[in-house]
Amino acid sequence: MTNIVIKNTAKVVDAVGVESDEVINRTFRCVMDGTTFQAFLQVTDEPEVLFQNQPWKFDEVGSRVDWVDLAEAIAWFKIATEHEEG
Repeated sequence: MTNIVIKNTAKVVDAVGVESDEVINRTFRCVMDGTTFQAFLQVTDEPEVLFQNQPWKFDEVGSRVDWVDLAEAIAWFKIATEHEEG
C-alpha cells in the first residue's frame, strides 16, 4: 500500500469573470489486489472511494499484460491523471 498525492491545476472563473488557476491536490491509497491495481480517493472525514480499478496494462504490441509491481502501476496512474510534478 502506498499513499500518493495527485496535483492538477484547473482554470476557475469568479463571479465577476476573473480567471485564475487553482491547484487541486487529491490523495489516493494505492494497492495491488492480486495483479489488479486499485486507487482509492481519500477525502477528509469521508469514506474512501474506489477511483481506479485497472487489472492490466498494454504492452508495446497492444496485448494485455499484468503489472510488474505497484510502482509501475502508480507511474501509469500519474500519467493517466495528468499529475503535475512540483
